[in-house]
Amino acid sequence: MAHDKSDGSSTDGGCELLSSVDGGTETYRRLGLLLDVLSNCHRRFALYYLLEHEVATVEELTQYLLREYQERPSLEHGGGDFDAVHTALVHGTLPKLAGAGIVEYDTRSQMVRYRRCYTELPPLLAACATLEGVSVSVD
Repeated sequence: MAHDKSDGSSTDGGCELLSSVDGGTETYRRLGLLLDVLSNCHRRFALYYLLEHEVATVEELTQYLLREYQERPSLEHGGGDFDAVHTALVHGTLPKLAGAGIVEYDTRSQMVRYRRCYTELPPLLAACATLEGVSVSVD
């Protein structure tokens, strides 16, 4: 439960939340959205690929994910065949990334384009990649 303070800010469980007048609330909202997106290995690995290639077909992403899952059997990926990974991409991963505004996903052409709309994403993704032992180039 948030408690308002006399300076216009509020606290929420020990975390200082700035009012929307300061732009702080938007920062917390964006960070929360990005951390939610990065909490799933399908989405992280799709973004690793898109960060380097910017544009890909769903088939290219599926093949990349299959290779990564085979190299990293400890990943919780829910299936190891092409159809399972493709289905997870089309019905879960890509709609979530598109809904967050991180990618453009054209269902007719099966093309995915990385959008550079969140300046906070590349460093967060690079930190995840380092922890997972994945090599990505962040520009």
